[in-house]
Formats: sequence, structure tokens, C-alpha cells
Amino acid sequence: MTEEEVIPRNSRIEFWRRGLRRLSRFEARVDAVITRIAMVRLISFLMAFLCGIASAYDREWMPYGPIAAVSFLVFLVAVILHRKPYRLMPRVQKRVVTITETIARATHDWEKIADDGAAYADPGRPDLQELQVFGRGSLYQLVNRSGLPWGRNRVAELLRDGTAQAEMAERQEAARELARLSVLRHRVEAEARLVDVSPDDVEKMLTWAETKPESLSWLDTAFWLSLVLVPATFVQVVMTLSFGWITFWQVSFLAQLVLFGATTSKLTAYY
Repeated sequence: MTEEEVIPRNSRIEFWRRGLRRLSRFEARVDAVITRIAMVRLISFLMAFLCGIASAYDREWMPYGPIAAVSFLVFLVAVILHRKPYRLMPRVQKRVVTITETIARATHDWEKIADDGAAYADPGRPDLQELQVFGRGSLYQLVNRSGLPWGRNRVAELLRDGTAQAEMAERQEAARELARLSVLRHRVEAEARLVDVSPDDVEKMLTWAETKPESLSWLDTAFWLSLVLVPATFVQVVMTLSFGWITFWQVSFLAQLVLFGATTSKLTAYY
């Protein structure tokens, strides 16, 4: 049995509130770790870049070369370490939201639960309004734990239309099985909310995918140009600083900026 199951009913709300306080403190610690690693990344990158330029300008490995190498190594380590707390942070935040909503359901604080299912109300079904199936303080607001639009649609459909008699026993058995898996339930609830999907965005993406695509030859051209311009600029800067050669790195760098501005405006979030 889980810890949550053995707690008396009258202490369940306090149990959730303690969990919320612990998660809030954990969220603050994760945020602090992310901030510190980000500062290390920034400082080490700047040190590696500046010392590398200084070493190339002096044409000497000492004393700036080792500093640049160590700083670059620190930067790489920081990038690797940054990934874990950065992935963890949104999951902790969503878990804070789900616990807050759980407490709101127990205390009937419906204002803290944004989705009340009012969009699923059917004016032709006055029985749904009478039984408070949808709307503020409704059955939908009490039982809904879904995070994706398809899940919300399915919950609303079951509450509105019901289910076949033959399926009730199977659903009740599944509910009893899931009642013992509190950790799994909480994790699925939080993970589902990480995918912030809007039905309108999904419809736009499907419309784009199902229509005849426009010519994207400009994108291929931009890709190959970027493969040439980036290393060309880097090599020219190194040659200018190391050997004093006259190059046109400003031209290639300006071409990169123009290419970035021209292509970014064409790539929307839906693309």
C-alpha cells in the first residue's frame, strides 16, 4: 500500500499540502541549480572565447591557450550537467499544478481549476446542466485529470454519453488497479501536461501536412549556404588574428546575418 492510501480521510488534505510545500521547496532548489550552471556556462564560454582569441592574436600557446582549453572543457561539462535539471524543472512545475488542483477539488476551490468543461455543455441536454456534469463545480471538474485535448474529449464523452453495461465491470476493475498505483497516476498526469497542445494548433499542423507543400528549394539553398559561410568566417577570423592576413570576414559574417533574417521570417511555429 502507498503512503497516500493509509492516511485517514480527514488528514488527506494536510498530506497533500505537505507534499505541495516539499515540491515547492524542491522547485526552488532546481531553479537555483539551473541558474548557477547557466552562470558557469556563460563565464566559461566567455573565458574560452576571449583567451582563445588572445592566444591566436599573440601566436603563442602560453599563457592564454591552457586557460582557453580548460574553460572550454568546463563549458562542455556544464552543458552536460545542465540537461538533467533543465528536463526536471517542467515536470516539477506540472506536479505542483496537479497537487494544487487536487487540494482545490478537496476544498471545493473551483476557481483554481481552469478547465471546467463548460465547452462540452449541450444546450439540447438540460439533464447535463441539472446534474452538473459540466461547468463550475461540476462532475467533469471533479474527475478530469487529462492533459491532452484528446483525453479531455474522451472524459467529456464518457460523462455525457455514458458507457455500455458490458464495459462497466472492466472499467471498475481498471480503476481499482490504478488506485493502487498512485506514483504512476501522478507521473502520467504530470507528463501529459508537458505537451502543451492546442486543438487549433493541431488543426493548423494537420492542414499544413495534408495540403500540397510549397516549394522549399530556398530552404535547401539556405542550408548549404550556412554550411559554407560559418566555417569560412571562422577561418578568415583566425587567419586575420594569427597571421595578419587581409580577409573579408566582415562580408561573410554580414551574409550570415542576412541569411538568418531572411529565413527566420519564413519559418513559423507551425512549420
